[in-house]
Amino acid sequence: MKDFVGPILGFRGSSEGTWNLCILLITRGPRPSEVEWAVHTADGEEPGSTELAEPEHLGELDELVAWCYELGIPRIGHDQTVDYSIAGESWSFEVPAHDVAPHMAYTSCNGFGQTSQMREVEDPYALWRDLARCHEMAPFHLLLMGGDQLYADSLWELPEISRWLGKHRSDDSRPPRPAPTRLLSSLIGGLSGRWRHPFTEEMEKEVAHFYADLYTERFGEPEVAALFARIPTVMMWDDHDIFDGWGSRPRKQHESPVYQGIFRVARQAFELFQLRTQDSHPLVHRLPGSPAYNQLFEFGDIALLVLDLRTERTLEQVMSPESRVAVARALDDLEGCKHLLVMSSIPFVYLDLSIVEKVLAGIPGQQNLEDDLRDMWQSPRHRDERAEIIDRLFELAQTKGYRVTLVSGDVHLAAYGVIRSRRGHHLEPGEETREITQLISSGIVNVPPPSILVYAYETLAPKHEDIAEGIEGGLLPFAKRESHFLNARNWLELRIADDTSVTATWHAEDVQKEDNETVTRRAAPRRSSPGDSGRRKAVAPKSVPSRPAARPEQNFSVEIPARRRGDQPRR
Repeated sequence: MKDFVGPILGFRGSSEGTWNLCILLITRGPRPSEVEWAVHTADGEEPGSTELAEPEHLGELDELVAWCYELGIPRIGHDQTVDYSIAGESWSFEVPAHDVAPHMAYTSCNGFGQTSQMREVEDPYALWRDLARCHEMAPFHLLLMGGDQLYADSLWELPEISRWLGKHRSDDSRPPRPAPTRLLSSLIGGLSGRWRHPFTEEMEKEVAHFYADLYTERFGEPEVAALFARIPTVMMWDDHDIFDGWGSRPRKQHESPVYQGIFRVARQAFELFQLRTQDSHPLVHRLPGSPAYNQLFEFGDIALLVLDLRTERTLEQVMSPESRVAVARALDDLEGCKHLLVMSSIPFVYLDLSIVEKVLAGIPGQQNLEDDLRDMWQSPRHRDERAEIIDRLFELAQTKGYRVTLVSGDVHLAAYGVIRSRRGHHLEPGEETREITQLISSGIVNVPPPSILVYAYETLAPKHEDIAEGIEGGLLPFAKRESHFLNARNWLELRIADDTSVTATWHAEDVQKEDNETVTRRAAPRRSSPGDSGRRKAVAPKSVPSRPAARPEQNFSVEIPARRRGDQPRR
């Protein structure tokens, strides 16, 4: 048995021609050994001289001690392979050429909210093996993880937390059910002093032990760990990394000492395992002036903005005004960018379920589902904030001359859509509309909604909405499926061409067995949304070799072009 958890590769950014990353190790014992690493500069060439990296103490959680090794590899005219070893075990990762955009994969929802869901899934980590197969064929340089890297919802069953709730351990790991009505819940909470109860030392120890075990178990799953050791990651949390619905609960709950105490421990675990940061190792790409963990990375003429939609979330806001200003200032300072990718855990474009949210507000026992709807950008409480951010993205895209693409997860379905603006200050002379594309991929492990619910989404729920005056958004249907949704577990591949156009390919699990053979099929989504400007074009992706599997794979692609040749920002 290994005496450490990891290695987990974390991306530190590309600057001055150097690809920077860290290697995270989590131990329960003494200081680990140094890392030996060497670079292959060409296929078949012997590696260069071996270099050593010493472990640096990062922080602690419960009985775990986190160590990191910082590496910087100069980028040259072609891809390089870096071999590294720790305590006799070896791995490798790829570094892109200096003039090539990184090949990226995107995942979200890496787990289950209930243990009963895991028991119902025949092969929980099938898509992680599929991602590994694709990595063997065409190595990924970055693995973007957009939230719910694990599910901490079972913390409500911890003895100290359960006693605080006044409940006994149940037969399963579901969170405790809410009181019959909000009024009754408020009265009970007030009478019992639940929301004034301190976060005790016993609670803190128990919760810290819970998160430590959860991270080591989930990040130690063989299929997951194999890729964490081979692809540098960029991670941003969402609610389940804390617990379901964090930030979307009533203020009395959200501000209670116990909720805030749980959040502090979850944040410490998030910093160590997902961001590889502590006070001694500040987050280099964190935006100046942002209280949250918003970050910006640049790869030549491509930029990646990673939004933190959970740290500052309350019923009234998703991001604080300070963070929104910090984001706008950082994007305004971008120079030479042609394509901006924005990682947002919650989709900016999705179904408008605000009517459902209002109905559920008056139905007892629906708090968990209501929390999910409050999380969405389409919630009435968050629409103005969303409109402000989208307006700013369009404005910056026009003045700075780059295209914007949003990448999101959370909803347990694959989908894509578009936001269009007709506002004059967003357009070039002669343009009628400008577009931002939304890509959605979720989840790589968690299961999709029941088919009957997806049918209701498809037939009943509005898919187009007016976001603000002169700005509209909506989902677009996938070609040949006659559907706006891919109702299967999935992950997303992002390829960026020399002209900075992006080809997005969803790799999905088909729940229908077809003679136990793999069936691979791809199609570009059909453009049928009203007012479509026709600026995107279908792509005929290269075929991918099939693999033996219990569940066939199905792939769908769409290309997001770079700005048209000759487009110039208006000064």
